[in-house]
Amino acid sequence: MKIDGECLIKLIGSCRNKVQVYQSIRMPQLDISLHFHLTLDTYHNDKRLVSP
Repeated sequence: MKIDGECLIKLIGSCRNKVQVYQSIRMPQLDISLHFHLTLDTYHNDKRLVSP
């Protein structure tokens, strides 16, 4: 599957909207698990970019 720039921007925007919605609800447990999930995703993506 090939993702173009425009699609990626929409995807990132949609993720940000979800984060804002979760934060506005103020459920600490959900917020922490979401933050942890996003951190893990970023970590795995970075590893993929670094490895040949």
